[in-house]
Formats: sequence, C-alpha cells, structure tokens
Amino acid sequence: MSGADELADFYVHTVQVEPKVGIYGDYGPAVPVPCFVDEQTRIVRAADGTEQTSSTTIVAHPDHAPTLVAGSRVTLPSGDRTTILSRSLADSGPLDLPDHVEAACE
Repeated sequence: MSGADELADFYVHTVQVEPKVGIYGDYGPAVPVPCFVDEQTRIVRAADGTEQTSSTTIVAHPDHAPTLVAGSRVTLPSGDRTTILSRSLADSGPLDLPDHVEAACE
C-alpha cells in the first residue's frame, strides 16, 4: 500500500465501529474511524454471497481494513446505527494510486 494517504483530505467524517470478533456475534470495543460516508442506496453482494441493499458506503484508509469487517456494527455521524455487509480493499501495488477500503453497510 502506498505510504502517503492521498485521500486523507476526503476523510471528513468519523464513524464508531464495533468490530465483529469470533463467530458467535461478539463485538470489540468501539473504534473511531476517520472516513468519507456516502449515503446512497445500491445493490451489493454481501459476505455470504447474497444480494443485499446497501444504504451507506464508508471509504477509509486501508489501515482500517481489519476493523471494517462484515458483521461489524457502525454508528454513523448522524447517530444512526448500521451493520457492514461487505468490505473491499483497493490496493494499487506498485502503481502508487490512492489505496483505500470500502465498507458497504445496510
């Protein structure tokens, strides 16, 4: 992943993420994640392979990928709570393009 964060100026929001840990529905303590929140409805493929409707996409630095996992609970800046359906990691490798992680939420 690229060293400099070319997208840092766009991370104007902060969400609180309670990362899902284990397989029994346990959650870790809430972690603040600087990000960009896009509240737009779209169809996504959830981690279990089903098609789901996502109402929010969170874009953050790739360092937050371990926190932004499917099933994690998220409190948005508005105070609304949601759950991460799926996560994708954009890693440009040697191309040195802006790397980021996207989390599609319910």
